[in-house]
Amino acid sequence: MAAMRRTASLRTVPVLVARTHLGRLIDGVAEAGEQYIVTRRGTPTAVILGVDEYEDLLSPHPMLLRDLRRSRREIAKGMLSSLRRLRAMHKGRA
Repeated sequence: MAAMRRTASLRTVPVLVARTHLGRLIDGVAEAGEQYIVTRRGTPTAVILGVDEYEDLLSPHPMLLRDLRRSRREIAKGMLSSLRRLRAMHKGRA
C-alpha cells in the first residue's frame, strides 16, 4: 500500500487503495487501533475508525452534560442574563 500517507495519528489513503485493501485496513483498525482518512481526488471524504472511537465521538463529554444540567436548573429558577450582560461579563466589566 505505497499510496498511503501518514498524518498525525491518522493515515490518509486514496479511495482506490482503500477499496482494494479494505480487509487489510479493517484488520489494522481492529488489531492496532489504526485510523484512516479516505480521500477522493485528494479531498477527505470518509473516515475508517474503530467502533469504540466512533462511540466516543457520539457520546457527549461528561462536563458538557454537567453544565447543561446546571443551566437547566438556573433557567428553571429564573436565573437568566441578557446578551449585553454576558458580553460585559466576558470582557470583565460586570
